[in-house]
Amino acid sequence: MAGSRYRIDDAFYRDLAENISDMVLCVAPSGKLIYTNRAWRRILGYTSKEAETMTLFDIIHPDFRSHCRSVLQRIKAGEKMPPVRTDFITKRGKRLHVEGVVHVRKSKGKILYNQIVFRDITRRVKQETMLSEREQEFHALFDNSPDIQMRVSLKGKIFSVNQTILRYGFRPEDLVGHSMLEFVPKSAWPAILKSLLDLKRGKQNRGITGVFTPRGPVMVEWWSTPLIKQGKIVGLQTSLRDITQQHEAEQQMRWLM
Repeated sequence: MAGSRYRIDDAFYRDLAENISDMVLCVAPSGKLIYTNRAWRRILGYTSKEAETMTLFDIIHPDFRSHCRSVLQRIKAGEKMPPVRTDFITKRGKRLHVEGVVHVRKSKGKILYNQIVFRDITRRVKQETMLSEREQEFHALFDNSPDIQMRVSLKGKIFSVNQTILRYGFRPEDLVGHSMLEFVPKSAWPAILKSLLDLKRGKQNRGITGVFTPRGPVMVEWWSTPLIKQGKIVGLQTSLRDITQQHEAEQQMRWLM
């Protein structure tokens, strides 16, 4: 049939919708459910018969109903929406985090229904929440540590430092953006540069060095660990503990001996 186009009937699309793992809904402008696929019924626990009498807002968590009504109104007004995040409530009362993409179906300029493809992102949201909580815990430890804490790039530039450096006459902006080599004796450079190479390979490192501060030189014990994001080493997390008094006491003991 040269020049003709293949025609794919509604049965093909229905079969496709019924067999994908995402939840597919067709929702009337009023919010009434006019179609739900197999994945939606399996995940939420409703039958086809039950779905026939339901609206979208029957499954939306109360916290999100106002938002979803607003989204439908904006779609009705012709606005194109980015992926929408909301929460579903299953028949058994379980809360699911979902993300949906809305496709508007029109005829002669009038909205017939909204086709929405939802994906269950509950696991992803839980992981994001755990990461966020860990990040908050880390920042609390970072900010409140009695030791100097800093984050350094793989090239040795400081990009974050805690408030402990105020004790030594520094302001954060005095350090951020500068190489850490600027604040240590040149005799310490080889050891620090070697530690950067080791950290790039994923090895932890530690040592002792002098540090120049506006309030005079101090001796610090430092230890560094690789800073990893999305599976890649992007820098290092370094802690510096002031051991000046301990070092001076040890020097005096050696002198006495």
